[in-house]
Amino acid sequence: MKRTIFCLVCVGVLFSISGCYTGNKVEGEKISVDMSKASKMNYQDWITGIEIIPLELKSQSVMAHCSKLEVFANRYYLYDAFQRNALVFDEKGKFLFNTKSISGNGPEECSSVMDFDIDKVSGNLELFDAVRKRIEVYDLNFKYIKSISLPLDLFHSSNFKHLSGDIYAFYSLYNTHIPSLRMFSATQGKIIEETAEVPKFANRLIITTSNPFSQSGNEVDFSHLFPNYALYGIDSKTYELNKRYEFDFGRFNYSLLDKAKENRSDEYYENISVKPPHSAVLPFSKVENQNSVFIGVWFRNKSYEIRYDKNTGKYIVEYDAPREKRQLLSPWHYIDNGYIYKVVDPQNVGSFVDPALLSPRSCKVLASLKPNDNEVIIRYKLK
Repeated sequence: MKRTIFCLVCVGVLFSISGCYTGNKVEGEKISVDMSKASKMNYQDWITGIEIIPLELKSQSVMAHCSKLEVFANRYYLYDAFQRNALVFDEKGKFLFNTKSISGNGPEECSSVMDFDIDKVSGNLELFDAVRKRIEVYDLNFKYIKSISLPLDLFHSSNFKHLSGDIYAFYSLYNTHIPSLRMFSATQGKIIEETAEVPKFANRLIITTSNPFSQSGNEVDFSHLFPNYALYGIDSKTYELNKRYEFDFGRFNYSLLDKAKENRSDEYYENISVKPPHSAVLPFSKVENQNSVFIGVWFRNKSYEIRYDKNTGKYIVEYDAPREKRQLLSPWHYIDNGYIYKVVDPQNVGSFVDPALLSPRSCKVLASLKPNDNEVIIRYKLK
């Protein structure tokens, strides 16, 4: 079948590991990175095994592109932004169900899935229905539980995250309000906190990641969708932003917000985003787990990945292998303390694996993949 190939932010940016150098961490926040210390990526330096999980192909399970992945209760939850559809597969890749099965404007249905989240406490699946301006709550088998009405101010949000209790975070660069991050109380039925202010023209900058939220254990992290150097934590009690880490590349720093000006042409914004100075480090995705912080950057026409070790205070920088043997993983789709997950087109799986790290089963899977198969999950076991 013909499938849509997604290329939203392939300016190629990512993260990695090699030759350890001490990062100068100032007040527990700033990590100074020397890009001249980078070396070539080698999976075997930091990965002990790779598993290939093909997603079952059925008429109701076809994906155009995965923009979000959650791993919970031995299941894979994927979001296809092109189709406004969330799909669920078991740990072996067998298709279980999708949100198209509950799509509609009737009771207990969802009109349009803008985003989804999983409440790690209750195990409920929560769908952000931007058309009907509410959150639809289901159990993990898509049995309806309840609806939560949302104020009109959240209509233009693109992403949301259940923080704790009745509090939800909503993110948007596409409204007339300056704060891009809003905290909503379902019990009070109103927005209780607004933060992360950016200029109004920020919505014209390049978007390099599809999700501003990530979660490490009970901690929820936040970073803007456009390139920037900071990773924030959302305080679980006050719901304020606390800067957790900021990467500093010295004279190679490049802030899109500083360069951007209001009332400029679309071409101007495209140039400062996609064609930065040759010497600029343009950051993309940033995530963390219990042990490390990962950031991907684009620098001098090459993609790099950086991993900062929280325990040792050291970082590692690696650059991408030749195009025919691409190895950088970002933008990664999901990370926990044991694994990194990436969802790719079946035609490109071979570019993101090291055969020496594949199990015998995964070697057979790789050899059997066909161009028209469904998306494939690659799971990398971290050392």
